[in-house]
Amino acid sequence: MKSHFNVQLDRRPKMEPSTEFLQKRQHCIKTGRAWEDPNFPAADQSLFFTEPPCKFIWRRPSDIAGELNLPAELFVGGADRFDLMQGAAGNCWVISGASALAERPAILNKVLPPGQTVNPADSHYCGILRFYFWRYGVWEEVLIDDRLPWVQGMTHLAFVHSKTPNEFWGALLEKAYAKLHGSYESLTGGSICDSLTDFTGGICESYDISDHRDKLDRLWKIIYQSNKKGAVIGAGINQDEGGGQGGAFEGIRENGLVTGHAYSVTDAKEICDFVRDSRSPPTRVRLVRVRNPWGNDIEWKGDWSDSSPLWKLLTPQQTQEVLGFAEDVEAPDGEFFMPFDEFVANFDNIDICNMNPEESNNTDQKAWTVATYEGKWTNGFNAGGSCMEPTHWTNPQYKVIVEDADDDDDTGTLIVQLLQKDKRKEKHQMHQVKEIGFFIYKQLEGYPFPLPKKFFTEVGQWKKKSSKKTTGTAAKCAYFAPKRQNVCRFELDPGPYVVIPCCWDPDLEAEFMLRIFSETDCGQPELDSETKRLDDVQLCLQPVSPADSRAFKQYFQMMAGEDMAMDAFELVAAINTLLNADKNFKPFSVDACRQMVNLFDADASGKLDIDEFHKVVQHVRAYQTIFHAFDTDGSGTMSTYELRPAIEAMGYQLHEKVLKTILFQHANEENEVTQDTFIIMAIKLKTLFDAFDSHSKEGILTVNLGSFVSICSKM
Repeated sequence: MKSHFNVQLDRRPKMEPSTEFLQKRQHCIKTGRAWEDPNFPAADQSLFFTEPPCKFIWRRPSDIAGELNLPAELFVGGADRFDLMQGAAGNCWVISGASALAERPAILNKVLPPGQTVNPADSHYCGILRFYFWRYGVWEEVLIDDRLPWVQGMTHLAFVHSKTPNEFWGALLEKAYAKLHGSYESLTGGSICDSLTDFTGGICESYDISDHRDKLDRLWKIIYQSNKKGAVIGAGINQDEGGGQGGAFEGIRENGLVTGHAYSVTDAKEICDFVRDSRSPPTRVRLVRVRNPWGNDIEWKGDWSDSSPLWKLLTPQQTQEVLGFAEDVEAPDGEFFMPFDEFVANFDNIDICNMNPEESNNTDQKAWTVATYEGKWTNGFNAGGSCMEPTHWTNPQYKVIVEDADDDDDTGTLIVQLLQKDKRKEKHQMHQVKEIGFFIYKQLEGYPFPLPKKFFTEVGQWKKKSSKKTTGTAAKCAYFAPKRQNVCRFELDPGPYVVIPCCWDPDLEAEFMLRIFSETDCGQPELDSETKRLDDVQLCLQPVSPADSRAFKQYFQMMAGEDMAMDAFELVAAINTLLNADKNFKPFSVDACRQMVNLFDADASGKLDIDEFHKVVQHVRAYQTIFHAFDTDGSGTMSTYELRPAIEAMGYQLHEKVLKTILFQHANEENEVTQDTFIIMAIKLKTLFDAFDSHSKEGILTVNLGSFVSICSKM
């Protein structure tokens, strides 16, 4: 597991062209042929992973614009949030995110670096373009050719197209994003939260409005302040049952709003002293400005819509404050105002992308800081599941320090984002994202970090049937869901906390990234345990027969024979007979006894003398005691999730990679370790630590090749 944490948001590098891009462009210029992408060809496989609904042809922008006697351009008059029109694909979440980019030229210029062209009249035209998308902490370059899908008989491109017929930035951005995910069809259905994360590198919060009906003032404050900070905000309406005009997914309501659709929130305004009529007192009006990515006259028709008579009741100063100009608002451009109470009554969800301070339009607001960690849940090791699971404590843990940011309260704000590897590209293979989420615990005095198992049984329990928390619990995500990301905002009292990301179900494997936005520097280095002896833990070795050592010698002689040396076959009978009366004893196999002889046989004779046999019995009994402590059901097996504390009970602490190696080497298919396997593993660890102690000086191992091979041959 690797981690990196920054005291600021990701600093976007200058998007310099890759060597691959430069070589391909140079080759195209030299040969005079426009590039054709072999990895995302002009073919049905790039469009659909199911059966195509019709026949598509692919055309370059110069061919399309040339029919209109216009030059092909990436931008005509610059980028504008009204440029893009949704096409046949159900990817309004992508279009809404792209429209938001048009409001922030600095971000758009890094997603689509300037200096590129789709016009063959330009000397550096070669039919290749480069885009950049944020993918788990890295800005990934995506190269595409400029061929775009078209259906014969249509007057515009099949998918995203611009209102201006010779402008192509939106269509090409959609193509690059489709290539990143495998096909255009892979973009069907999604959250603007995901597109905004990929386009900006910011952290997006999602709010289900139905959960905030009794907290609308707080929701308004979040929207209003986020807009002032330059956040990108999206909103969505769920699909009505039965669909409606516009297709199976999107239907148009009588009030002009579209169901099953994603919108952009472009502003939030308050009118403090609005007077509706002479009989009404002045009131405060909260307005939200919303944009439909269709960019046409399908707009809100109620109060404060473009044609609403309420606009005429404003003073010129109020109109200037709301609109930025004192002119008529009516225009069929897809953008409209609506009252906040109507907004929350009609919309179902809100997504807020908290921007990188370098990308924010407002420099007066305090910048976030971010701690970033990368990790993986491994089955049988740290895929412990939710707090409902007994293995929850084995999940990766990350420590943060919350401080008061000296604002108007005594708490610190955290925005926690958990991302899992996107499976959209593998949609056609029925790969599903996991149900992911996270819990936050208090780092209470007397409990070390990472939090041990006893913390969760003593003070870190979540109540199943009530909202009450125990002293060690602090906060948790609102829900677990099979989504690419899960984000929540928390206001916490100052102090140390531990964040535990997890899947809802145990034993599920996935790679993840955890990012924590805070008002002050909260991130702490990820603790990666070093391999060492634990000085405060001593293995309890009891004499075999303290009352009568002669009896032990007689027993050894009887089992070993006249040569007074015991091989593996003699050991299996001797140790199984001797320990048979022990509680929960499970007989050892010949293979296990062969390993014991190998590891305790000091002179490499292949047999044990009486002292070596004595050591075997002592250590086996000590390791048995530890094994039985973690074999809670007496089945003769131990869960691999208990491997770390069991090894610590022997007196060893192991690096995570070493633990995983041991797990993969010794666990069975059910993520269990048998008694035989556990004891042999324990004896091997003892042998390795003892060998290191005898060959090292001041923590540095010095050993010749012969000794090294001799040590390894025993493993």
